Amino acid sequence: MSDYLKHVEVLGTPVCCASYATAVKAIAQLAGLGRPTAVCAGNTHIVSLARHDSSFGKVMRGFDLLLPDGMPLIWSMNLQGAAMTDRVYGPYFMREALKNLPRPWKHFFFGGSQECLDALKKEALSLQPDLDLVGMYSPPFRAWSGADEEDFARLIREKEPDFIWVALGGERQERWISANLHRHSRGVFLAVGDAFELLAGRRSFAPAWMQKWGLTWLYRLWQEPRRLWLRYLRFNSLFLYYFILDRIRRGIFPQPTQGRAKPSIAFIGSRGVPARYSGFETVVEQLGHRLVERGYEVSVYNRMPYYRTARQEWKGMKIVWLPTIPTKSLDTIAHTGLSVVHALFCHYDFVYLCGVGNAPLSRVLRWFSKSKVLINVDGADYRRKKWGPMAKAWLRKSERQAVELADVVIADNQEVVKRYESQYGYRPMYLSYGAETVELGREVGADSVLKELGLVSGNYFLYVSRLTPENEADLVLKAFDLLKKSEEAGGNSFGHGGAGGL
Repeated sequence: MSDYLKHVEVLGTPVCCASYATAVKAIAQLAGLGRPTAVCAGNTHIVSLARHDSSFGKVMRGFDLLLPDGMPLIWSMNLQGAAMTDRVYGPYFMREALKNLPRPWKHFFFGGSQECLDALKKEALSLQPDLDLVGMYSPPFRAWSGADEEDFARLIREKEPDFIWVALGGERQERWISANLHRHSRGVFLAVGDAFELLAGRRSFAPAWMQKWGLTWLYRLWQEPRRLWLRYLRFNSLFLYYFILDRIRRGIFPQPTQGRAKPSIAFIGSRGVPARYSGFETVVEQLGHRLVERGYEVSVYNRMPYYRTARQEWKGMKIVWLPTIPTKSLDTIAHTGLSVVHALFCHYDFVYLCGVGNAPLSRVLRWFSKSKVLINVDGADYRRKKWGPMAKAWLRKSERQAVELADVVIADNQEVVKRYESQYGYRPMYLSYGAETVELGREVGADSVLKELGLVSGNYFLYVSRLTPENEADLVLKAFDLLKKSEEAGGNSFGHGGAGGL
C-alpha cells in the first residue's frame, strides 16, 4: 500500500482514497521499490467476489493498491467519511498515467487482440509522443500451460518495463498477476480491464451522466446483454447483500469512537501465560512481552482450568480469563470460539491465533471485525494418532482455511513452509523458535552439571521433545545404539566434537 494514501474497507477489501493525480504518483512510487508490485482498478465485481470467494479475497489482499473504479465504491467509502468526489476509472487512469509517465519510464501492454494492441499503441503515442512502449503481447486464446507462463514472463523480463498494463477481463487478470508475480524481480503490474478496448476506440465510453450516477454497468449491459447480464445480476446483487449485511453488523458490533493510543494484539488459542506447557505458550509469552516493550497493547486469553492463580497481568500483558470444555477434542476449539466472540467487542488491531485447528474461526473475525488475522500453524496435525476420524478431517480442512482466510500464516519450521507451498500454493512466513541462553559456568559450573549426569563434553547427543508417538524418540535411541556399535567395530564417528541436538 502506498505510504501516503489512506484507505477505506469496502466489503472487507481496502480501497485507496485516491484521485487520478495521486494514483499516478502512487504507481511511480511503487515502481521505485525494486520489487514486483500489483495494482488493480477495482469495481463492485472485484470487491464482491473478494468477499464471496475466499481464494480471490486472498489474491486481492496481496495487491499493493486497489483503486476505486466504480461509483458504488465511492458512495460506500463516503459513508465511512472518505469525502471522495470522483472515482478512479480504469481507462481514464491508464490514459493519465500514459500522459504523465514518459521516458525514462518503460511500458508494456499484455492482453487483448493484436488489432486492439495496434490501435492502442497509436492512441498511446498520440497522448504522449515521448512514451517508451518497449513491448506489447497478445497471448493465445486458449488455456495456458506452465511453459506458456514462463515464456510470457521471459518476454516481459527481457524488455525490463516499469509498468506492465494487463487486460484479460473479469477477475482473470487479477488472478494471473497474483500467480505470476513471483516470476519477476521488479515492475508494477496493473489490472485495467476494459481499458485497452476503450482507449483503442474499439468500444464507446458510457455518457458522462451515466458514469456520474454509477450506471456504467447499465451502458455495458446494453452493449453486450447476452454476455454480461448474468455477471451483473450476480455481482451487483452480492454487493448490495454484503453492503446491507455489514451495515447491520456494525450496529451489533459498533467500532469504538476513539482509537487506542497503542496498536493492540490479542493472542488466542494457547493455554495462556505464564508459559508452562508447550511451544505455543512459550511463543505467546516471548512474543507478547517483547511487543509490550515495543509499545503494543497485548492481551492473552487464558484457559481457566490450567492456572490456580488468576493473575490479571504478566510481563506487561493483560490476561483475559475465559472457561473451556476440558476434553481432548473440545478444549482448544471451545475456548478459542468463546475468545473470538469476546475479541469482537474489543476491536483489536491484530488477532494471533495459535494452532491450525482454530483457522475456521478466523471467518468470524473477518465477517464481524476489522482485525487482521495471523495464524501460527504447526506440523501435519491431522496425522497424529491421538485424533479420531472427525478431528483429523477438521484439521486437514483447517489447513486450507488458514491459507484462504488469514492475513498472514506463520510456520515454525522450513518443512512446514515447503509443505504449504507445494500443497496449497502459499508460502507462509517463517518464524523460528529459540531459547534464552544461560551461561551455566558463571553460576554452577558447566563441568559439574555434566559430571552429575555422567556426560563428557563434546561426546553426547541431546534430544528434546515431548514424548509423543509422532516424535519417534525410539528412532533416536536406535540410531544412537547403531552409532555405538559402529564405533566399537572401528567405523566412523560423528558423535565427538560437540553436542548434538536432534
